[in-house]
Amino acid sequence: MTQSKKPKKTTKSSKLNWPPYSDTPVLGDVLIGFEGLFGIAYNPQTGACEVGVHCKASKHEFLIEVIELDMQLQTLNLLYSFKPQKKSDIPGGTISIDVKNPTTPGISFFLPYTKDDQEWTRMPDFESPLFHDQPLKKKPGALSPRVYISNGLFFTLWTTSKQFERVGNNTLTLGRIAYIPGATISHKADGYVVLRFGSQELQLQGNGNRKYFVIFFNTCPKCNYDSKSAVKEKRNDFHLYYKTFKKPRGAKEFQLRLKGGIGPASAARDKRSLFVDFLTLKALSKFGPFSSQDSPCGAAGFGRSNGL
Repeated sequence: MTQSKKPKKTTKSSKLNWPPYSDTPVLGDVLIGFEGLFGIAYNPQTGACEVGVHCKASKHEFLIEVIELDMQLQTLNLLYSFKPQKKSDIPGGTISIDVKNPTTPGISFFLPYTKDDQEWTRMPDFESPLFHDQPLKKKPGALSPRVYISNGLFFTLWTTSKQFERVGNNTLTLGRIAYIPGATISHKADGYVVLRFGSQELQLQGNGNRKYFVIFFNTCPKCNYDSKSAVKEKRNDFHLYYKTFKKPRGAKEFQLRLKGGIGPASAARDKRSLFVDFLTLKALSKFGPFSSQDSPCGAAGFGRSNGL
């Protein structure tokens, strides 16, 4: 299974910078995931997706794990783990994920014509019409280190099981939101994926039965949030994103609140959820630290910015 077709045009989120792709995501050779406070934007000048680690969130710990998946035996093994003492310890503040001989060149984002559990827009986007609806000025150094990804189809790997609402000048139901957004990458038989920062370099070459899951964490293992609290600081860490950009003059700060109730799953997901369910059952219990789904420590988009 590979990402082999050219992106189809779609009118959804036409004001945003995400290059659209409407075909169903499938498991490639390497899967990328982001759990925690990350800012994500596409840069049309470089053609890369830029992911910034929220470094102004106290108590949040940065961690990279690379997990090897044996699809035949249904096993997961930790291949590599890196946890710096400080987020600034990443040499040059840059982490790159490049692909040699990709099956499909470039970056795209899963934006189907109809609602879908794995659509990219499940992730809250501060620059979208649902939030501030304009490009936001980022605060220098707030999103660092940066991860630069040159290839892949970005989508929502896992959604929350419950629904959320956006609270601001009014209340808007968001439904089930992205718990872990990420990307799937496919390479040709002689290709591979390279994870690189400083002197560290890891080459990952998948095949039919062997896949890899690279997951970046920026979570707060010691935080004990109460999803039902009326105080935003006690409810979840969504408010911390306002440390990364300048709030537009006169605008209200948006908050994220658990609405309750199980959100409806799309029928389309049932046809392709095998690998996601496989990871959910195995990875969430064995690796981590993962946040609570009632008070998710989730990534956020900046869909009108040209990079971060």
